[in-house]
Amino acid sequence: TEARRTGPQHKFQTIQDKMNGRPDQVDNNGPGYRPLLIKAAITLSVCLVLLYLLPEARERPESGARRGWHRRRFWIAAKMMLIIIPSYAVTDAGFYFGTQFVGTKTGSEQLGLLVAFGYAVLMTILVLRFSKYLQWKPQSIYAGRLLTLGAWLVCYAWWYPWQELLYQIQGYGLWQLNLNSSMECFLQVLITLAGALCFTLLLGVSLAQLTAWQCVLGTQDVDEALLEDVTSRDEQLRNFASRLGLQPQ
Repeated sequence: TEARRTGPQHKFQTIQDKMNGRPDQVDNNGPGYRPLLIKAAITLSVCLVLLYLLPEARERPESGARRGWHRRRFWIAAKMMLIIIPSYAVTDAGFYFGTQFVGTKTGSEQLGLLVAFGYAVLMTILVLRFSKYLQWKPQSIYAGRLLTLGAWLVCYAWWYPWQELLYQIQGYGLWQLNLNSSMECFLQVLITLAGALCFTLLLGVSLAQLTAWQCVLGTQDVDEALLEDVTSRDEQLRNFASRLGLQPQ
């Protein structure tokens, strides 16, 4: 008879595990938390300076001007690299502060993961406040780049702990029911699809409520021309705008 397993049938590694190792092994087999913190500070400082000095890509050149296109693509690529690299470095420091530093000190992986989610919430609040300060319309090139960097920091701040959450709940504990492999895989897929559907519905409802309450738009007027353009080309956007009471004049 097949021996009863003590773990999920299929086990995956997160991207941060492949880069730095499991949180409880970062100091032993990985780079260590303190070097990650120093790397984040240096990387963020250098990239902020370079983002300030980096020339802005010119408007799209005329067709046939290959040199202009290559130059434009180079500056855009350089800007994105100066945004993505510090996003990884800063998120490493914030994520491992919870999962490695707090988790090791308390001996609880769950508490460490909760702190990592707390970092994601804090980063989201900070970026939202900065965006509100700019009224969501940065007046300078550098402010726009900082806003883009903030958006990437928020995305990565949530992406890392969600991966760790999936790592810890993978298999959903179904191996404890001693099911055959086919049934276990089927239930895993079913639970995953149900969870994705619920999360998508929750995200849609939250977005609709935020837009309806004008948490993002504030008291600014809606661009009637833009609203009419997008709703005329997409039926779903037209229905969405109708539910929010946004109708082009």
